[in-house]
Amino acid sequence: MAKQRYISTSFWDDEWIQTLDPSEKLMYLYLMTNPLTNIAGVYKITLRRISFDTGFNQETITNILKKFQKVGKVYKFQEFVIIPSWPRHQQYEKRTKIRTGIEITLNDLPEELLLFLASVGYEFPMQDILKSKNIDIIDIPSDKVSIPYTYHSNYSDSDSDSDSDSDSDSDSD
Repeated sequence: MAKQRYISTSFWDDEWIQTLDPSEKLMYLYLMTNPLTNIAGVYKITLRRISFDTGFNQETITNILKKFQKVGKVYKFQEFVIIPSWPRHQQYEKRTKIRTGIEITLNDLPEELLLFLASVGYEFPMQDILKSKNIDIIDIPSDKVSIPYTYHSNYSDSDSDSDSDSDSDSDSD
């Protein structure tokens, strides 16, 4: 597989990129273009290596990665970095060689990481990969936002009062 990584000039027009400070922009570019990246956007890398390549200390790197993870742009799982939108930007739907390359890369990953990818919304159809490794698809959470909670039968909804939604502001023009 080729190791070139092309960055579209539209990168700089992205609203999220425009909210980042210079060190965060450098970190995101680095995560997309460093020598350890691959076609799937899931690769092993150490904080020490990132620190050496970027010049940032490990605490700065950890803080930036936490910020990226909070908004779902980059995840750190054990020694792996995951860029969940990477496959979509590779246009795997239109290019069979790209799709095959991503599948080969994913098939070499540990089961625990594949389940993590599926749970964080990794943008590639994971069903075939998981089936080939005999991983039950039912075990994957389909909703990463909601937290299931069973209410007790004596639970009363405090917002059931019909007056609670009325506008109590008395502003005049």
